Amino acid sequence: MRTERLELSQVTPLEPKSSASTSSATFAEIETDYTRIEYTLCTVGPVGQGRGRDTRTETMESSDPPVNGKPFPESFMYSKYAPWLLFSSALAYLLSAILIAALLAYPIYFLIDLKIAFPRLVNRIGLGLLIIGIFPVRKKIGLSPGEMGFPGTWSSLVLQFSRGFLLGAVILGVVVIALIALDVRSILQSPISGPDRVIRHLAGAMGTGMIVSVLEESLFRGLLFGALLKYGTIRSALVITAFFYAGLHFIGGRGEVPAADLRWTTGLELVPAALSQIFNPAHLDSFLALFVVSLFLSAVLIETPRGIGYCIGLHAAWVFVLKLTKRYTEAVPDNPWGFLVGSYDGVIGYLVMIWLLVITLVYGHQVRKKLAIRKGAAKH
Repeated sequence: MRTERLELSQVTPLEPKSSASTSSATFAEIETDYTRIEYTLCTVGPVGQGRGRDTRTETMESSDPPVNGKPFPESFMYSKYAPWLLFSSALAYLLSAILIAALLAYPIYFLIDLKIAFPRLVNRIGLGLLIIGIFPVRKKIGLSPGEMGFPGTWSSLVLQFSRGFLLGAVILGVVVIALIALDVRSILQSPISGPDRVIRHLAGAMGTGMIVSVLEESLFRGLLFGALLKYGTIRSALVITAFFYAGLHFIGGRGEVPAADLRWTTGLELVPAALSQIFNPAHLDSFLALFVVSLFLSAVLIETPRGIGYCIGLHAAWVFVLKLTKRYTEAVPDNPWGFLVGSYDGVIGYLVMIWLLVITLVYGHQVRKKLAIRKGAAKH
């Protein structure tokens, strides 16, 4: 439990809960985005008895564990350079993981027979380092679980996940149905195998969706967006998170390097080409779609600060639907509507971007109205 002294000069006077006839008036609680604060501001003697304002010691309590990170100068964080500092910090974190992964991949490739291509191994090690780094970085920058979007109980997290999963399946399901209707993708003609294999496919897609969503949402929405929102502005948090979320999907992991040509510096030699894929024009449609996906997921977390479970559920459903779509449908070549999907996975492209952009704009309008109401309530 964290307790801090609250200066009376910083508190807007409030109306007491009780009437003037009572012996005292106590201001008990204030609701904030991330924590519930309970404290006593003051007591006021009965009207007409001539007593002055009886001030007391005020405390602010939070259910989150204490965190003491101060990674950025406070004066700098409110300057015009703050977004660039935040962007540079996130970039440094990403590059550090990539460079360390490039060096570790060579010995790991020969010591452990993982049966995957060397570029893919570098990619997987880098992602693993980013995930592992969540814990020390979170502690260093003073980010509590609540500020990362995690609810207080497992039951709340599971409930959020379930609702998010259903909504996510509907959102991307509409896109898949549209692609089949436009003959951009067609259902495979070969008969579907027995129920045992179908169940395995469903379980595999669900398992992949849950693993990917938990890891990526903890990294991007939890750590990155949470930190950017705490030390920057909503706008910079939305844009920077979306850039890294979309860009990371195109960094390396493809191609082959013969084992005979591998050496200690091979991983480092792959880094420039891997990073350049972010700006490859061939991936523009998929990049923009993923950028908008991130904006939508971040908007969910803005509306519900402790609602990362919704983001995980939405993300898991999208991976689930994508896996099944690629399993049971195939791309139709030379279709005039083929530009609606990207080359990244044959599904994510301009159609997803437009559909999610419409949803995000409508949803974002509702979120802005709720934020305005919160600010108005806080002033009173």
